[in-house]
This record gives sequence, C-alpha cells and structure tokens, in this order.
Amino acid sequence: MTTIDETSSSSSGSDASDDDRGVDATITREETLAGILQASALSLAAARAVMETASRTAFTFFADADAAERA
Repeated sequence: MTTIDETSSSSSGSDASDDDRGVDATITREETLAGILQASALSLAAARAVMETASRTAFTFFADADAAERA
C-alpha cells in the first residue's frame, strides 16, 4: 500500500504542523490490477474497432474493383 501525504504551511506564516490539509492517495493492489485490466479492455476494444473498419474498407475496395472489372 502506498500513501502520499503532502502538507504545506499556509500563507499566514504558520508552520506545517498547524495545517491539516493533505492528500491521501492510497491504492490497493486490487485497485491497481483493476485499472490495468480496464485499460487492457479499452485497448482491445479500440484494436477491434480498427480491425473491423479496415476489414470493411478492404471489402468495399475489392468489391468496387470487381464490379468495375465486370462492367
């Protein structure tokens, strides 16, 4: 588990111990793996969309070429 705690002093000149502001960025291994899996799924979906578009484009190109050859 990783924790990041950032505190800073306020502009009034008080020291950091008086300032309760902070960022707690705690992430578990499961959350990390879930993020990786989600990114992988999105990547695969994008690749599939590209492949389908390329397939339709090639089919249209060859169908048009075949029709032009027969005419």
